[in-house]
Amino acid sequence: MIIGKSRAPSMETLRPFKRNVGANRNFPVYRDLEQYLESLRKGEHPDDVARHVMAVCAGYAYGQIQEDVRVQETMQHPNAVATMMARMGLLENECRVVAEHIDAMLIFSTAFIVQSKNRDVVILAYRGTEPANLLNWLTNIQVRSNEPATINLGKNSKYEIHAGFHRNVRITRYEVLRTLQYAMARKSVLSPDIESSTEDILPDPNKPLPALYVTGHSLGAAMAAIMGIMVMTDPEYQEVLGRALRAVYTFGQPMIGPQGLEKAYDSIDGEFKAPLIRYVYCRDPVPRLPSKDAGKFAHFGEEWRWSDSTWFRADRPTGQMNSVLGLAEAFTSLATEQIPILDRLNLPPAYSITDHLPQYYIDALASSKRSEFGDDSLRPASSCRPNPGPPYSPSGGKKVVAGIMTGVKGTLDVGKGALDATGGAIEIGVGAVEDASKKGWNLLKKPFTDRDGGASL
Repeated sequence: MIIGKSRAPSMETLRPFKRNVGANRNFPVYRDLEQYLESLRKGEHPDDVARHVMAVCAGYAYGQIQEDVRVQETMQHPNAVATMMARMGLLENECRVVAEHIDAMLIFSTAFIVQSKNRDVVILAYRGTEPANLLNWLTNIQVRSNEPATINLGKNSKYEIHAGFHRNVRITRYEVLRTLQYAMARKSVLSPDIESSTEDILPDPNKPLPALYVTGHSLGAAMAAIMGIMVMTDPEYQEVLGRALRAVYTFGQPMIGPQGLEKAYDSIDGEFKAPLIRYVYCRDPVPRLPSKDAGKFAHFGEEWRWSDSTWFRADRPTGQMNSVLGLAEAFTSLATEQIPILDRLNLPPAYSITDHLPQYYIDALASSKRSEFGDDSLRPASSCRPNPGPPYSPSGGKKVVAGIMTGVKGTLDVGKGALDATGGAIEIGVGAVEDASKKGWNLLKKPFTDRDGGASL
């Protein structure tokens, strides 16, 4: 198991050549963030600032950590989570990392426990799946969905959850909980006593519990949801962690269990029940997994979706995609979206793996309209591209059966559905497009380059 320790850099360290400038209205991103997050009650979520902070924490949990199987006796350089939480406003925070990776079992469990300077706020962030393992992990969602784990979620009620997600939580849970014990007792999460402690560390009854938040993206979102509901329902965790938990924020979360799991969440006693808030960006395919051909699964909690450049609360949760073939379409879109001519045809796929990337969630959730680095302005996040509809007809709707558009080096034969640009062919499906010789559409009258300045078509 990997145990990492990190302390956030100071404001002066984060601002070379500007060390004497001090804080300004743009840096850190949120002034007095520790006090603000601590002040929010359970009923005040979702909150614009909190969701932005959690999205940044979940996104930068993908940062590299020092892979040392031994407990580190000395402090390592600040990791990305500690650094970015300082930029967001949790200056001088401390961060403990707990990780276990078992490739053969598709276990990629990494947890970051962030403790604010005055120990009033604690954030548990789970890392998602690294891009190199994403396809394998998404396949695992499907294969392992018929192997549910049965767990007790309070009141002697047993529920099934996805076995793969459950193992990722359980493999590091004991070390995460030991760290949270120290955090709830307002002791440093970097204390060397955590490794050697054999007794429960209880919080001071004369002091308020710190505010606890749980978050994650992708696999990390699934783990955050499972840990959140465990904390809310297990009698052994409720009295401390259940009371301290303010909210669970997840981004691009897959479904963690079959239909019926929402009953466990809905039956939680009010004093222990915290909001579980899910965000779904555009055509992110992961919240639609596992697909229907893997069995019946369902989301629970509160869902917010991005559309028309704003977040809106969904009347009902996102459902399952019909078939795992939708996942293949999502990955295919990663390539087709980079081909200028296909992108300009404005025929978006039903699902796009690009929409699953954490940076899109972060930008869309930036309530301050500034980047998470503080000093930089952030242009408003764009709206989703329209859902697939009738064939695109830019000049009034007249369609052709087999129109040909010819460019300098490329030919698009719509009737055959093939694009031959560089000697190869890419299947784009049979479609009808306005005859290029008609008025107003001269996409290929002259060469154009791709977005990175590559070769012209």
